[in-house]
Amino acid sequence: METFLNMLDYMKSIFITLLLALGVYYAIVAGNFFLGDRRKLKIKKRTAVKVFLSFVIAIFLYRVLAAGGFINTLLFTIAVAIVLSYFLNPLVNMLEKKKIGRGLGILIIYLGIILMFFILFKTIGPRIGDEISSLARNLPRYINEIYDLSVGLYEKLGPQIENMPIDIASIEESIASGFDNLKDVLGSSIVKVINSSVRFVSRAINLVLIPVFSFYFLKDKAKYKAAIVKSLPKRYRRDIMGLGRDIDEVLGQYIRGQLIVCLFIGVATALALLFIGVDFAIIIGMFAGIFNIIPYLGPIIGLIPALIFAVLEDPTKVIWVIAAITIIQQVESNFVTPKIVGKSVGLHPTVVMVGVLIGGGYFGLVGMLLAVPTIATFRVLYRFMSEKISKMKDEDIIPLD
Repeated sequence: METFLNMLDYMKSIFITLLLALGVYYAIVAGNFFLGDRRKLKIKKRTAVKVFLSFVIAIFLYRVLAAGGFINTLLFTIAVAIVLSYFLNPLVNMLEKKKIGRGLGILIIYLGIILMFFILFKTIGPRIGDEISSLARNLPRYINEIYDLSVGLYEKLGPQIENMPIDIASIEESIASGFDNLKDVLGSSIVKVINSSVRFVSRAINLVLIPVFSFYFLKDKAKYKAAIVKSLPKRYRRDIMGLGRDIDEVLGQYIRGQLIVCLFIGVATALALLFIGVDFAIIIGMFAGIFNIIPYLGPIIGLIPALIFAVLEDPTKVIWVIAAITIIQQVESNFVTPKIVGKSVGLHPTVVMVGVLIGGGYFGLVGMLLAVPTIATFRVLYRFMSEKISKMKDEDIIPLD
């Protein structure tokens, strides 16, 4: 019964789309009746059919995606495989230039990745497992220590701010209730992480499909590219292909370079904290490396856990942590990033900062991560449109009078 109702819902959407298409068509016909030949809006039947079918396919995909289930999981798997192919394609091309076939080159890269993960698992895997277990076991104690530290700091500064027109009691109650809520949130988060891990393992087949899909995307890249090019309208084919190359040139260097920079930050931070003697150094290093991909705000976010654990262990370590992180960030910003990432994006720092804040405000962490690539893409589109508009001739524009 539910399937029948869903089918009726699909049919209703298609019927409404058909009515709208007919309405637009007859509106154009009626408008052309009162206009001269030069002003008439002409739409070919083939174009109209393509537009209508595109709307029907878009509605169907929207309904399928909204319903969730296996299709969503499969599409997500394919999307991840495409992204993985995008990152590995330069390596495959490099091996292809050395007279190594694409299939064999992909297998070599896969074996290299497996070997790298095996080495990491055997070397730092046990240490990461121990740190995660220790952190989960001692997390309530750390929260209590942070709370006691905050109360002690308030008791020291309290006499100096008693005369301020602020309701200190209510602030103290808010802080206490905030920490209580934080305990509950962290506890429920741990449970959610465990449940998510179980679901993740139960869907492990998708992990197997990702490299399989990626293998064929990389191996048959020329076939996929030819099919996409063939599907483009001949009139706009050259422009769309040129635009795609420009976007790929800007985003490819930036994204791959940022991943290398994040790896550098993560490894350097972990090694520095291990040398200083801060607990959970590897986890903090991974945290700092992941968040470093967020421009300007990422390094600050990555510094916070290191400072918290340094304060809880030995306040004198805070100075060493700040010094180490500062040196790492200076090396990254002055040497590593200019060398690897370069000026591929070419955005002003103010534009980047505003974009990150807007992306974070609307879409959270994902918006902050995608802010710079999105702005860079719009910048390429803007340049493309400006160039096309500047080449337009006056006679190409239909007069209104």
